[in-house]
Formats: sequence, structure tokens, C-alpha cells
Amino acid sequence: MQGNATAHVRPSDPRAIRTRTKLMAALVDLATRKDLDEISIGELTAAAGVNRATFYLHYSDKEGLLLDAVRALTDEISVGAAAASGKDFADPDRAPLHTLAFFAELDRSAALYRRVLGPAGSPAVQASLHDGLRRAITDEIMHRSADRTIDERSTERSAAFLTGGVIAAAIAWLDDDKRAPATAEAAAVWRMVLASSAALQGQTTPGDRQHVTALDQPITPRSLNARPT
Repeated sequence: MQGNATAHVRPSDPRAIRTRTKLMAALVDLATRKDLDEISIGELTAAAGVNRATFYLHYSDKEGLLLDAVRALTDEISVGAAAASGKDFADPDRAPLHTLAFFAELDRSAALYRRVLGPAGSPAVQASLHDGLRRAITDEIMHRSADRTIDERSTERSAAFLTGGVIAAAIAWLDDDKRAPATAEAAAVWRMVLASSAALQGQTTPGDRQHVTALDQPITPRSLNARPT
């Protein structure tokens, strides 16, 4: 299965957009109650109020539909990050709205995203989620660095590093049976993003520099055997 939308309809057709939106909503809703593999095309189309023929006009399989659903989420996050102003990133204890929205959606569809991000998840869907988040984080870095000249390659590397951290934190959070509320997790991850981003851009505090210097020291057998005093 290729997991791609078919070419029988124009993606920009308003009717096509409405149909795909209905199908994505049906998939997300059904996935809160049963495993993705157990959801049939018949169930999807019934929940969306369309017929099977209509489904196959838009998608070749469920993977293609899931890919569209993930793209819709990351597109929303990217748009939110691009539209945010500098003041939206100023408070380390208050996550931006697009970050809150991302974790709220993960929480609402936790079973689905555990599958998407887990070892059995589709590589294409995981790559789409990763790329969408990387775009959003790149926009965040650009916003926070608006008053300084920044190196494009450094920004790309920083965004890639931070994206991996956000996804890893999201996976750990989703796998926690007693996970914190989405707002709390968004705030915690936002603080980690800010701290890591500042360190990557050389904006560490004197206290931070002491830790970085310690981490930069070569590892020796003596240091491996050392015990804290």
C-alpha cells in the first residue's frame, strides 16, 4: 500500500475538502475507541456519511487518510507558529497557543498517536509529523531571533534537534498511564525547548556554562569511577 491520496479529484475542490475533512474526523473519532487496524473502510465511510466509492476517489487506503490527518495537524501548528508574534514566545511559563493545541490534540487522540509514533507506526506518517513540527520550530526560532542575525544552517540543525526532543517527550508522555494534563505537558516541553534553543544559540547563563564546560571534558576511567561528594 502506498498510502497516497488518489488523483481522481482536485485537492482544492471545496467538495473534496469537505469530504476529506469528514473522513479525517471519522478516523480520529473511531481511533479513540478501537485500534487502527480494526477500523474498516466500511466503518469509516459510515461514520463520515459517505460511501466506499467516494472514499476510494480520495484515498487508496487508510494510511493515505491518516497521512492527511497528520498533515492537517502539523499544517495548523505551522500556521500558528508563523502567525505568532515575539511576545507569544516571551514567557517561559506560558506555552504558545499552537504548542497548547498540539498537545491537546495528542491528548484527545492519544491511542491513535501512540500508534502513529510507536514502532508499528507508518514511516511516511512519522516523517510527515516530524517535518511539520520542524517547520513550526524553525519559525519559532526565527521569531525569537528577529533582532539578531542568525545562521541558516545553525537554525536548521537546531530545529532538527529540538524536533526530535519534542517528539521523544510526546511519546514518553503518551505512554504514561498517569500522564499530566496536556496544558502542563505543553508548558514543560515549551520550557525545555526554550532552554535547549538558548543553549544551542550560545545564550547560556553563567551557571549553564559551568554545566556545559563540565560536559565538554573528556571522559576518562577516573571520571567514570568518580562518585559525587
